Amino acid sequence: MATPQRRKNEYITEELITLYRTWEPGAAAMVYDLRLRMIESDHKQRFTELGLIMVECVTREFWKLVTLSTGKKPETWTQWVLDAMPVASSTAFAAMDVAQKLKHIPAEERAQMPRGNLEVMAVMSTNLTGSATLKKAAKELKPEKFREMVEQRHPEQHIEAHKPMRLKPERSGRKVIDEAIRMAQVLEGATTREDAMEKICQLYIDDNRGRFRKYENQRATVQ
Repeated sequence: MATPQRRKNEYITEELITLYRTWEPGAAAMVYDLRLRMIESDHKQRFTELGLIMVECVTREFWKLVTLSTGKKPETWTQWVLDAMPVASSTAFAAMDVAQKLKHIPAEERAQMPRGNLEVMAVMSTNLTGSATLKKAAKELKPEKFREMVEQRHPEQHIEAHKPMRLKPERSGRKVIDEAIRMAQVLEGATTREDAMEKICQLYIDDNRGRFRKYENQRATVQ
């Protein structure tokens, strides 16, 4: 039986999965492999596109001309972003940061790089990120491998490989954490959730360092 042709941009649905179960396994595997590669490519392009849109709308103050879902006009551009992208607002902030800091790299090239690699490059020196060698690595390596490569070959850039941390807060605790992260993105310029958490923790340390030292000294005296 001939394998039916699938449209290039057709989303995978439960109905299509049911259909593919009637196909020869090799043909179905090719469909899923092609779609995954398309999704990966699309994610890269959309992140770069989002950055271009954000920079243009903020620079030219287009956000003042839109209407929020409440029917009111936004008072700030961050209010507009949080209304337009309530779940993925951190992605918008990160995309704009990357677009501004990597504007020396053509958007067509940035669209070939994973978001994680772009965010690493955004905190590196411009003369290094403009090199053909680094851009080639950013296009070809997965984010964690790219981070490891930069950490090893360019220690002066102070880029560190990720060290996983697992948190499982209760629902109420998650709401508090999410709100704090959103505030750090808006007020402190955090571009990722990890960056926001680090800034939040640093602020807590700075605010309580004296009180903590006093506690440590008192405990040492008692002991």
